[in-house]
Amino acid sequence: MSTGHDPSGAQYLMIVTAVGEGGAGLVLLVLPAVPVALLFGVDQASPETSFVGRIAGAALLALGVACWPGRGTVTIVPDGRA
Repeated sequence: MSTGHDPSGAQYLMIVTAVGEGGAGLVLLVLPAVPVALLFGVDQASPETSFVGRIAGAALLALGVACWPGRGTVTIVPDGRA
């Protein structure tokens, strides 16, 4: 069922970016040792590493929220002039 709203490619890109950044941010906030173990291959992350991971998770979550497009706010100017 169509709602009559046809998002552009830029809006799809913003949605995908927001979901990816938000998901990575949530993982880093909740379980910072898991991405560290996957990326660096360490068994036990230090408390400082977990702290920095949580800060990075909060930053990624904020970017995900910022990238989430509002309703009808993405406008594309074809020739690049405003």
